[in-house]
Amino acid sequence: MIDRLNFFDLYAYLLPGLTWLLLVAAPYVAASGKPPAGDWLSAIAGVAVAYLLGHVLYQGTREAPWFSTPRAGRLDSQALLDAGRLSPEVKARVARRAYELWGLSLAQRDDDVRRQEIFELARAFLQAKRLPSYAEQMQGMQALSRGFAAALLLSAASLCGWLVLAIRLEWDATLAAWIGLPHLASQAFFWAGALGVAAFAWYERSLGQAQGDARGRWAWVVFLAVASAFAGDALAGRAAASVLGRGEIVAVAAAAVALAALFVRASRRFAEEFARHVYLALAATEDR
Repeated sequence: MIDRLNFFDLYAYLLPGLTWLLLVAAPYVAASGKPPAGDWLSAIAGVAVAYLLGHVLYQGTREAPWFSTPRAGRLDSQALLDAGRLSPEVKARVARRAYELWGLSLAQRDDDVRRQEIFELARAFLQAKRLPSYAEQMQGMQALSRGFAAALLLSAASLCGWLVLAIRLEWDATLAAWIGLPHLASQAFFWAGALGVAAFAWYERSLGQAQGDARGRWAWVVFLAVASAFAGDALAGRAAASVLGRGEIVAVAAAAVALAALFVRASRRFAEEFARHVYLALAATEDR
C-alpha cells in the first residue's frame, strides 16, 4: 500500500508540481540572471511547494474541460463494454466473474450505472487481493500526463503575465502624461481587472458546483489561469522584463500549449488503458 501511495504521489503530485514550478520560475531566472539557491533547505522547501502545487493541478484538472475523461458523456470504464471494444470472450469472462463475485449481471443493455459499479468493484477487488496488473501503472501515467499538460498550459498563462507587463511598460509614458503616475496606474488597472476576473471565476465555480453544471469546471480553469498570470506579472516586475522580447514570449507560450495538447491526448489514452487493464485483470482471476 505504501509503495502504491509513493508511486501515485510521485506521478500525480510531485512531478507535475515540480514541472509547473520550474516552468514558471525559468523566465525569471533567465531574465534576472539569479539562479535558485543551491542549499538543502531551499531544495526541501522547493519539493514541498512542488508537492502542494501538484495537488492543485490534480484537483483542478479532475473535472476541467480538456482533461476530463468522459467522452460523449460516458466514461471509458462504461464504453469499453460496448460491442467491439473488448473481445466477446473477454467480455464474457468479465460478465461471468462479476456475477460470481457480486451477483451483478451485464445482461442489461446500455446500463452504464451497472457497468460503472462493476468496474469500481473490480478495482477494489484487485487491490484487496493484491493481484498484479498494469492498471495502477496506467492510472499513474494518466495522472502524470494530465499534470504535465496542466503545468504547460498554466506556464503559458504565466508568460502572458510577462507579456502584459511589457505592454504596460509602454503605456506608462502615456498614462504619466495624463495623470502623473507612471507605472502605478497601469499596474493598478491590471491587478484590479485580474482580481475582478478571478473573483468572478471563483464565484461561478462555487455556483456551478452547487448546481452541478459545467460553469464550475470552466471557472476553475479561468481562476488558475488568472492566478498564473498574476505570478508571471509579479516575477516580471522583479526581473529585467525587457530581456525577454515579445516574440520570444509568444513563441515559448505557443510551444507550451502545443506540447500540452500532446500530453492531453496521452492522458486520455492512458485513461482508456487503465480501464482496459482493470477488466483484463478481473477476467484473468478465473484462472487463479
